[in-house]
Amino acid sequence: MNEKYLAVTSPVADIRRKPVESLGGYMHDDLQETQVLYNELLLYRHCDKDWYYVEAIEQKKFTHDNSWAGYSGWIKNTSVVFLDKPVPYDITVKNHDTFLLEEPSDSSNNLSYIPIGTRLAVKETSPKGYYRVFLNDGKTGWIKQSAVNKKNALPSLSTLRENIASTAIIFLGVPYLWGGRSMVSAKAKEFDVVCFGVDCSGLTNLVFRINNIDIPRDAQDQWIMAENIAHKHLKTGDLIFLSAEDRKDRIVHVMIYLGKNLFIEALETGSSVKMDDFRNRFGIDMTGDVYQNPVINGKHMYFGRFLSEK
Repeated sequence: MNEKYLAVTSPVADIRRKPVESLGGYMHDDLQETQVLYNELLLYRHCDKDWYYVEAIEQKKFTHDNSWAGYSGWIKNTSVVFLDKPVPYDITVKNHDTFLLEEPSDSSNNLSYIPIGTRLAVKETSPKGYYRVFLNDGKTGWIKQSAVNKKNALPSLSTLRENIASTAIIFLGVPYLWGGRSMVSAKAKEFDVVCFGVDCSGLTNLVFRINNIDIPRDAQDQWIMAENIAHKHLKTGDLIFLSAEDRKDRIVHVMIYLGKNLFIEALETGSSVKMDDFRNRFGIDMTGDVYQNPVINGKHMYFGRFLSEK
């Protein structure tokens, strides 16, 4: 069977559990599955009136048959376009104030808002410090080279760890949004942008994506795929996981370690992304001696790594 591909044509679009509109605002919404970004690839499955049921293949999820697949759900057909074939990406947007420009110039007209984490194919390089990029919806335009990370130019491991931390800090103050996986600049108001924000695993997924590292969408799946490490080996850019109180094997929260006993997290509805230290939040010092997997108020804490030194 030939797969039918779609590309997202809105700066940010919601993936819903059922083909109904979101509640809007920052209330908890159980029908919100995740969000997809401009140019993100989807697989079409079927439709219901003006909704498409899709698989978000850039957001991996561990399935009941013990395999990896894309996150599935419903998206409005006005937010996507069918593709003849997907185009591989070359760069990922790392700045949240990024626009597709008509010409390679700071004074050029803005064609579209390009959210942080968007992936693009490069068609031409300008000596003025711009890339001419191609979007899957057929648009072309220019984007600053300083606003992106190149796919095939990963830095050293130590630099990458610091880049993960500095990228995470960009999200400080971004609202918590259940199923959220986006950050939108106030400068994007002229464009059609849905409610934006991040949940705990949306934050970690997006931070790694911006640095051209793909990790699963959900905290449970990130824990499954990550290399398990002891707390004494914890380094900047590693992840900290918390279990549910009733089941130590069910992961319900994830945070990014920033080094020096600090971490960053998107905690819960009504809050925003914040930085904290272990002693203040959990009453433990990660620079000292703690058990391999501390238990905090009945919740087991685990540590995982995607930035492997092997």
